[in-house]
Amino acid sequence: MAYVITEPDAFSTAAAALATAGSAVAARNATAAAVTTAVIPAAADEVSALTAQRFAIHGERYQQVSAQAMAIHRISWRPCWPAAVRMRWPRLPT
Repeated sequence: MAYVITEPDAFSTAAAALATAGSAVAARNATAAAVTTAVIPAAADEVSALTAQRFAIHGERYQQVSAQAMAIHRISWRPCWPAAVRMRWPRLPT
């Protein structure tokens, strides 16, 4: 039989830190979305318009990849939270 020694406090602290980090990244990405996806051309010429369009496309792609990264983040830390709670309180107090 295999035994695992854990520190419930450290585990729940790590799970909470992961959740907080994910929330902070999501908030910053949402703030940056408007600026990075709607780039205004520097001048009225065709080159400036195409350059702004190119930067806007990069911003949109970043938002897509960031959404995928956040989905992976949620999948990876959410299972930790109930486990941390169960380790801290294996049985409900009566």
